[in-house]
Amino acid sequence: NIERDSLPTPLEDGFVGSKACRDCHQEIYHEYSGHPMSRSIGHIGEVAVIEDYESDQLVRSDKLEYRVEKLADGTVWHHERMLDNSGMLIFDRGHQIAITVGSGQRGRAYLIEKEGALYQSPIGWYTTDNHFDLSPGYESGHNRRFGRRIDSGCLYCHAGRMNANPKKPTHFGSPVFAEAAIGCERCHGPGKRHIQLHAVQSSPKDVDPIVNPARLDHAKSEAVCNQCHI
Repeated sequence: NIERDSLPTPLEDGFVGSKACRDCHQEIYHEYSGHPMSRSIGHIGEVAVIEDYESDQLVRSDKLEYRVEKLADGTVWHHERMLDNSGMLIFDRGHQIAITVGSGQRGRAYLIEKEGALYQSPIGWYTTDNHFDLSPGYESGHNRRFGRRIDSGCLYCHAGRMNANPKKPTHFGSPVFAEAAIGCERCHGPGKRHIQLHAVQSSPKDVDPIVNPARLDHAKSEAVCNQCHI
């Protein structure tokens, strides 16, 4: 057995967040801010509202029905209700939505946060048809209701970086995201050493550690995109 004190200190991850890139790369930063990837995920209240919350539309799944509600304080709730055969209400259970997933070009999914764990709502927004409906995989007979856990594997292609919870590997830290949407460092790598290099009078021998996919050979350039788009 290796003694704990003899283990090497973990390396710093070197991630600094996209805002650290803004001062030197303003044009690129603002251009990317208009790209759908920069809106891949976000918190309710911070993302643009594309949904029609005034329609009061009901979505039905077997004996259950769902309604989406936006309150005056800006919070969004997804309600699951069940009625008996006479139309009397058996229950109405509401879940507050914390996070939206997706740029909104085609649609959005919604996540609920409970004590560091994330769960998907069965209701999604479909931009093309301009309405709420069951999310993919929640069709009648397969509706997992509000019990579908969302882990880092699910979020890898939608979120920038998650904060891990070292005590509970199946949960996230607080806040959940170190950087919510996909940012600069997903394609260019950690920016800390790049910033340090350009902050001082560097030597011509110093190699800039930042990755520029445009300067990679074809296979490596495609591999950057294929992290998610494969």
